[in-house]
Amino acid sequence: MLLTVKIPVAAVEDDVRLVRRELAAHGTVPYIPLLFLKLGLEALRVLRADDALGLNPAAALDAALLSGTIAARRGSPVAGCGDVREAVCEVVRRCAANQCDAGARAAGAFPDVHVFMRRNLPGIDIAGIAQQFGRWYGGNDCTGSGIRRWIISGQASDGLCVLTGWIARHETMRRYLLHDVTAAYCAAWSGLCDQRGHAPEIES
Repeated sequence: MLLTVKIPVAAVEDDVRLVRRELAAHGTVPYIPLLFLKLGLEALRVLRADDALGLNPAAALDAALLSGTIAARRGSPVAGCGDVREAVCEVVRRCAANQCDAGARAAGAFPDVHVFMRRNLPGIDIAGIAQQFGRWYGGNDCTGSGIRRWIISGQASDGLCVLTGWIARHETMRRYLLHDVTAAYCAAWSGLCDQRGHAPEIES
């Protein structure tokens, strides 16, 4: 008698743990913030359901490694949301026969970043933090050094303390990257990065 066994799909959190462990083993230097890694993994889950794309289980690790490589090329110690998007799209294109179609489908598989961040940062007013930072610093220096200067100025909001506390509890980066990761989240919310993760030129 033939029995059909339904194999449960691992939770995204389990995938995150596995990929983080592999990244640590590879010694990747640029850090990938938790929410960006999770965002990329959720997109890959959607894409792996499409057999025509031919994605294998290693696609998640490949995309994570490539995200770090892209961040390193632009000299950043932290991968941005745009870096992760670019890496996932590139990994999907490499696997698919029709690369143009695959790239478009990969880009369309990502959840809306605002909805995603609200869901994963409960009780944190990321919109307010990003808006206040933009007003204080002109919105064109969404960097770790900019966040540090904002804090030192004494004008940072209480919400920023809540966000950095969440980052300190949930991220696995070295402590000196705390401000860089905070800046990456603010940049992702504000849209201060294109698909390659670069901050756009802002006219004065």
